[in-house]
Amino acid sequence: MKDEPKTIVQRKAPLKNQSSFREPQFRENNNSSDIRLRQVDSRKQSILKHNQQTIDKSFVNQIKVNHLDQVIRIQAVIRGVRTRFMTQILKKTLKVKKKYFIDEELWETINKNKIFKLSYAKVTKEYVYKCSGAIYNGEWKQGFRYGKGLMQWPDGAKYEGEWELGRAYGRGIFTHTKGEIYDGQWINDKAHGYGVYVHSNGAKYEGMWRQDLQHGQGKESWPDGSLFTGEYADGKKNGRGKYLWVDGASYDGNWEENEISGYGFYKWADGRKYIGHWKGNIMDEFGIYTWQDGRMYEGFYLEDKKHGYGIYTWSDSKRYAGWWSNGKQHGIGIFISKDGKKKLGLWEDGKKVKWFSQDEISLIESDQGDSFLRSVLTGGEESWQRIKEFPKVFSPEEDFYKMREYLAKKIQELQIEDADMIDNVQISYNQSIMSIQAGDDQGNLM
Repeated sequence: MKDEPKTIVQRKAPLKNQSSFREPQFRENNNSSDIRLRQVDSRKQSILKHNQQTIDKSFVNQIKVNHLDQVIRIQAVIRGVRTRFMTQILKKTLKVKKKYFIDEELWETINKNKIFKLSYAKVTKEYVYKCSGAIYNGEWKQGFRYGKGLMQWPDGAKYEGEWELGRAYGRGIFTHTKGEIYDGQWINDKAHGYGVYVHSNGAKYEGMWRQDLQHGQGKESWPDGSLFTGEYADGKKNGRGKYLWVDGASYDGNWEENEISGYGFYKWADGRKYIGHWKGNIMDEFGIYTWQDGRMYEGFYLEDKKHGYGIYTWSDSKRYAGWWSNGKQHGIGIFISKDGKKKLGLWEDGKKVKWFSQDEISLIESDQGDSFLRSVLTGGEESWQRIKEFPKVFSPEEDFYKMREYLAKKIQELQIEDADMIDNVQISYNQSIMSIQAGDDQGNLM
């Protein structure tokens, strides 16, 4: 039939635990650090060229050849690595810094009061530490570095700033041998309070710290123009944050443990948009996805694929409202033509199997519904098992309306700045109210 909905091309499932992909590795040499991806996720982007990371391009190209639309799935892991990259560098550099601020240096001068015999007044002295070879030139009080001073280690690392009771405390600048610099507040030899960290490659973090970890409000920027502004907890992106990528893509919403998780709004460089729930950098639970040509999907997701009840609208206003499995129409559903005519039918793996007569619709809703549906399927037992998990109803269940309402509430809380998507959410919410008031909508008000 002319108006029969076509199969909607979907993305393949994410490839997890690929042995050819590795966690980011940071090498203690003069070469650029090498980051390799461990898995492939779902969002499309141009391969990020960064002197700290390389990507298995042959694997990416293979994906492009096998399934053109699957290139979308590459994006989240690449960007996920980028969101974790700065934290890895910071944690490593600050961990290395601990070999400089060692307790042996502190105790060495406390136990040698015979050398200084300092009064309570500050005294400026130079001292060479036997335990580390470091040289301190600055103020002292009773054997403690106290006040302003410069500490230089044999390998070229140095700290210049304020001290208290022998430890870096107050404002100070630490310069690593490779050029990394932290300029900010210190407490007990650790970055604590507001500070700016600049990596040798030009990447920068500006914001709050706690115990050597990013904690609180902060901002990360990269030489290519990418920018993140948001909340951190224990060295990772946690809470509300906005990420702007150099290709024009952006995400504004919730983060958990450096990953896009919770409710948020993602916009691709080509104009596609998704507003809804995320889990581990992929779409999950419920959301609204739009294309620049006017197409839209609203409904449930499972691991980045349409799964459960969902409504797909074509740019010419045709509509499919029904059940989805593994990213494709699968189960009973309603097809509404652009002139508003409605047909009820059965779909398998994105293809229409049968239109139902009114008698068959009544049969589906009876005790004999399972037997009838199995008799018309072409995909065998596996296909039936996937259909069986869904209710034998053509109208959305109460959960669908509840998720619409909850999405509207969360987006209002996040104050997302995109008028078109806000309108889509509000229209969906209003339609839910109308549908509930009307009773059984069967696609009329969705």
